[in-house]
Amino acid sequence: MISRWQSQEQRKWWVKIVTKYPACTYYFGPFDTVQEAQGSQLDYSQDLQDEGAQITTIKVQKCQPRQLTICQE
Repeated sequence: MISRWQSQEQRKWWVKIVTKYPACTYYFGPFDTVQEAQGSQLDYSQDLQDEGAQITTIKVQKCQPRQLTICQE
């Protein structure tokens, strides 16, 4: 049985970007370190803005997303 601590340690770092338009949540990664993720967040946010997205939040977190893009219909 894997303990909760072990399963969290196996998770990687991801950049989570939430946009108002379109109403979506995007995950970019995985990254081995928080520094790698933080260093990449500007590029990902700029790409989304270049496509016309309105970003509401950007967060770097350790997780394992089930979907990389989640949009409200």
